[in-house]
Amino acid sequence: MMEDILKRSIGNLEFIDFRKKTLLHERERYSKTVRDAGLGNVPMLIDSVEEPISKAITNDDSFEWVQYKARGRKMVMYMELTINDLIKEIRKVLIEYDIEKNIEIALENGDILKRDEKLGDIYKKHRNQKDKILYLLVTTETGIYGYLRSILRYIMKMINV
Repeated sequence: MMEDILKRSIGNLEFIDFRKKTLLHERERYSKTVRDAGLGNVPMLIDSVEEPISKAITNDDSFEWVQYKARGRKMVMYMELTINDLIKEIRKVLIEYDIEKNIEIALENGDILKRDEKLGDIYKKHRNQKDKILYLLVTTETGIYGYLRSILRYIMKMINV
């Protein structure tokens, strides 16, 4: 239900940059390769609607990063690991960019995930049905409404309102 409300509020705009800029067959190939490489591997795409975090995750400081490169970082982790394990890995990347904020992991539908949730359970429930990738967003927001506001700010910036 929350996903429907969010989609209606942003006019069904696609705000996952990787999905916009990467063809479906390429995304399916990535997902299949990960799943075929080992039982229990979870194909993920991690990004953020907060620009400094998105740049760090994408590992790109270039000026034109928004226009020419699909943002986000492909990650593979084992299904028995938790959101807390994922946060530890992402923090390693963010520290390289001097970003030392508290972060949470959220779904694109607006739900902030609990740190003890297993990646495999989340993957089974929330993976994209077309390409079989789990899309997760890093946020510095700790509550759902702050997170939704950050998504809406990002969308407004995207459409130059």
